[in-house]
This record gives sequence, structure tokens and C-alpha cells, in this order.
Amino acid sequence: MKKSGIIVGFLATAFGLAVVNKMHKMNTNKDSVKGKAKEVAGKVIGNEQMQAEGTFDQVIGASKEVLEDLNLYQVLQEQALLRRYLGKQRKL
Repeated sequence: MKKSGIIVGFLATAFGLAVVNKMHKMNTNKDSVKGKAKEVAGKVIGNEQMQAEGTFDQVIGASKEVLEDLNLYQVLQEQALLRRYLGKQRKL
């Protein structure tokens, strides 16, 4: 019973992380899309400041996405370490 409970817990955590990661990526994509729109609008009307702001917003969106991916990777590594530790404890 304990083994199946642990497996279900890991699956639920992984699913939860996937949902949260998708939500964060949607928010970072929002920054990138907003930036692209500003950049294009700046090009069309000839406003260099708006164009630069759009490029900056795109960089911010990409940076947020990288940070979110690193955070998810760290959580997955911690789960793998926990799984290995629990596996060693069962063998004792």
C-alpha cells in the first residue's frame, strides 16, 4: 500500500508541475507576444523607442521562460534524488 501511495504521489506532483509550468509559459509567451506587437508597431509608424521597447519585452519574456525551465529542472532533480533515497531505504 505504501509503495502505490508513493507512486501516486509522484505522479500527482509531476502532473501538477506540468500544469504550473504550462501556465507560466503562457504568461511568458504573453510578454513575448506583447513585445513583438510593440516592435512591429514601432517599425510601421517609425518610432524607434517603441521598437526598442518591444525588443526589450521579448528578451524579458525569453528570460522568464529560461528561468522557469531551470526551476522545473531543479524540482525534477530533487524528486529523482528523493526516489533514489527512498529506494535505498527500502533495501535496508
